[in-house]
Amino acid sequence: MDRPDPLLKLEKYLLLAKSARSIAVTKLIEEATAAPGVHVFAELIDLPNVQELAGTENEKWLELLRLFSWGTYQDYKARAASLPPLNDAQLTKLKHLSICSLALESRSIPYTTLQVALDIPNIRQLEDLVIDAIYEDILLGKLDQRRQILEVEYTMGRDLAPGRAEDILETLQEWSNTTSQLLQSLSDTAKSATVAHDAARRAAEQADAERDKVLREIQGKLSGGGSTAAGGKDARWTDAMEVDPVEEGGPMVPKGKKKASQNPPHASARKRNRN
Repeated sequence: MDRPDPLLKLEKYLLLAKSARSIAVTKLIEEATAAPGVHVFAELIDLPNVQELAGTENEKWLELLRLFSWGTYQDYKARAASLPPLNDAQLTKLKHLSICSLALESRSIPYTTLQVALDIPNIRQLEDLVIDAIYEDILLGKLDQRRQILEVEYTMGRDLAPGRAEDILETLQEWSNTTSQLLQSLSDTAKSATVAHDAARRAAEQADAERDKVLREIQGKLSGGGSTAAGGKDARWTDAMEVDPVEEGGPMVPKGKKKASQNPPHASARKRNRN
C-alpha cells in the first residue's frame, strides 16, 4: 500500500517560516508540533529563520522542535523545566512519535514497556492511544489483548538525530563487510565443490573404462575357447557313432560290427536232435 508523503503536511509551515521572524517563528513551531499529520520536522529545523532562534530567549522553541523531530516523551519529561509546556495535541503527538521509536527497536512491544515509556498506567487509555496512532497512519499493527503485546507491522520513519547518520552508515558498512566475506566464503565453497565433482567424474570415467577393458578381455577368451570345444569332443563323438545301413525296422549297428543273427544259436541244435 502506498504511504502519503510526510512532507506534504509540513509544506505549509515551510513556506510561512521563510518570511517569519522571532515570535512568529515560535508560533509556527507550536502550530506545526500540534498539527495533525505533521510528523517530520528536519526541513523546518534547517531553515535560517528557525536557526536564528539559537542563542536567544526563544531558543527553547528550537529545542522543542528538535525533540519532536527525533526525541521521545521521556526525553521531554527529563527536560520539561527548560522547554515550553505542551498542550494536549502536542502531548498526544509526542507519545505517538515515542511509540514509533520503540517500534524501530522491536516489532513486539509489551504493554508494560509502553506504559512506562508513555506514562500511561491505564491499559484502556494506552490501547486508545495506539488505535489513534494507527488511524493516523503513524504505524500499522495489532493489539494482542490476551498477551498484552503490540505487534507492529509498519511504522513511519523519524528524523535522524545529529550523529545518528554516521552510526547507521557504520552499521551498514559492517553489514556490507560481513556480507562480502560470506559471499567470498560461498564462492570458495562452490569452487571446491566443482573441483571435487570434476575429480569424482574423472574417477568414474576411468573406472568405467577399466571395467569395459576387462569385459572385452573376458569375451575374447570365451570366444576363442568355445570354438575348440565345439570342433573337438563333439566331432570325435560324431565319428565314433557312424553306423552301417540297416534294413527297415532293424536296429542300428555301429560301423565295422556284424549284425547278429535273428535266430537264437540253439535253434539249429534242437532241429538236429529231432533227427
